[in-house]
Amino acid sequence: MNSNDECFLRYDELKRLLYRAYTDFFIVQGINEKSLSIRDRNRQFTPILSHICILATQDMALTIWKVSIDNDGKANTFKQLKTFLHQKLHLNVSEIKLTLPKELEDSIAQLRKRFSAHNDADKSKVSDIRVELEPIENALAELRSFLNKLCCIIGDQATPLTDEQICSLSERTKTGISMLIQGAQLIENNRGLFV
Repeated sequence: MNSNDECFLRYDELKRLLYRAYTDFFIVQGINEKSLSIRDRNRQFTPILSHICILATQDMALTIWKVSIDNDGKANTFKQLKTFLHQKLHLNVSEIKLTLPKELEDSIAQLRKRFSAHNDADKSKVSDIRVELEPIENALAELRSFLNKLCCIIGDQATPLTDEQICSLSERTKTGISMLIQGAQLIENNRGLFV
């Protein structure tokens, strides 16, 4: 495979992973927005939503770790792609910087280490690690900005992850969460009809 093809494949995989992290983010955000309205009315469905939130948060944290924090030389990260562009394709990428808050990197690395990667039996340690949605949203925006800057350098084959795509994903995901919750409420309200 030539360097241009490899570059595009690396870029495309990172873009796909970032899109997945955004999907996880909007799932968690959508559940958080809707969960207040169903907590008291549907006690059977609340644990399911909580479980979905945990899984989406874990996947989001692991995905952010994969694309930005992983320091394995063989990993396909944003920093590795930048190095590849510079060393293999001799492109000037020195002005493009990626900086995530150290606290967020630490939280995500600890989540991965204690829960996702090693399935730590002592879950009490995991509950001490909190990742708030606002810093995650800011980190996703920073990662997307970095990806889109690299996209401009890579050329025609690479396409950016646009605001319109992110807005559409947010709307579709939150609509899906609403439909899921409405379906659960319908089943709860009509319990005798479905038995």
